[in-house]
Amino acid sequence: MEKRVLLIVGTRPEAIKLIPLYTFLKQASFDAILCATNQHTDLLIQACAIFDVVPDINLNVMQDDQDLFHITQTVLVKLKTVYNNLNPDLVIVQGDTTTAFSAALAAFYCKIPVAHVEAGLRSGDKFAPYPEEINRKFITQLATYHFAPTALNVAQLLHEGVARNAIFCTGNTVVDALMLIKQKIERGELQVNEQLKVLVQKSKLAGKKLMLLTAHRRESFNGGLLRVFNAIRQFMQQYPDVVAFYPSHPNPNVVHAIDDSGIKELKNMHMSAPLSYVEFIYLLMSVDWVVTDSGGIQEEAVSLGKFVLVLRDVTERVECFWEGLGRLVGTRKDLIMQGLQECYEGVGLESSNVFGDGNAVQRITTILKSKLCDVKCVDVNEHYVASMQ
Repeated sequence: MEKRVLLIVGTRPEAIKLIPLYTFLKQASFDAILCATNQHTDLLIQACAIFDVVPDINLNVMQDDQDLFHITQTVLVKLKTVYNNLNPDLVIVQGDTTTAFSAALAAFYCKIPVAHVEAGLRSGDKFAPYPEEINRKFITQLATYHFAPTALNVAQLLHEGVARNAIFCTGNTVVDALMLIKQKIERGELQVNEQLKVLVQKSKLAGKKLMLLTAHRRESFNGGLLRVFNAIRQFMQQYPDVVAFYPSHPNPNVVHAIDDSGIKELKNMHMSAPLSYVEFIYLLMSVDWVVTDSGGIQEEAVSLGKFVLVLRDVTERVECFWEGLGRLVGTRKDLIMQGLQECYEGVGLESSNVFGDGNAVQRITTILKSKLCDVKCVDVNEHYVASMQ
């Protein structure tokens, strides 16, 4: 009898990281069901379209000016009905969103086992990132299976008392999705906006250095973003041969910092609305370095061999610094300027598999076959850990 597995997504990053697993589970004869809470509606739909997937269930929880209370309460209550109707053998959540936490809590209340993809990430500061750090710690307490991207994540879970036989080092599924999209772009199977392609190609032909900037974290709203943008403005005025691409966030706090800093007046700054995932990966493939406060982009950038300046005081992805793939600069102007200078002078990198080798989905599926279906398999967990040494 097929085992029923319910995968929950609410945001674009969750969809990008779980849809490849959803597809692989269906191919492996699981009764896999994709449930979208639509915590973020448009971006989630966009991500699903890239993989040519339509969620089997849509909860439509998003509303204007929603807060954490609304998301938590609404997802929790709506998933009670879904779980009772479907009676899944397993619920799979990803990462650290409020959707993921609420889905795991609802599954616990219904006594349904939970698998946590991207388990064991910790910054050590419960307010940075907020509320993600606490969300993922809560999910750890609720989960039965913990799929950790790196050996460090495994060590963190062990330190917190999670049983060793419940932890599996698999790599991060974001690398699987990244490599899939990269290959499709290179083969012409996914179309990239022509204006963006022309702009990138013209800049390269002119010998320009290309930088990708993303900055939106709420921890930096009170002055931090303005310091970041002021540093970026000063650097780009000093080096007009640098071209920056900034898909900006529509949050009013971000918009105010952009306006106050004057960076949108720079001739070598190309600002846009948030990009589709395909356009974003194309840019990531094309630029020379990345400046970001996003956790996921840290993983994607170093997987493509791009040096990363991380605009946060703490990060849950320190592996990239240990590997010499990035620098933590926070929102301090002096550190940002030093980091930008280092990038400008040239940091030659190779792509790294520190966050995964593109086979995480296959490993997770194999493990779930073993745990849920009593199918004997090789010890993929130990093999992958050994390959990382």
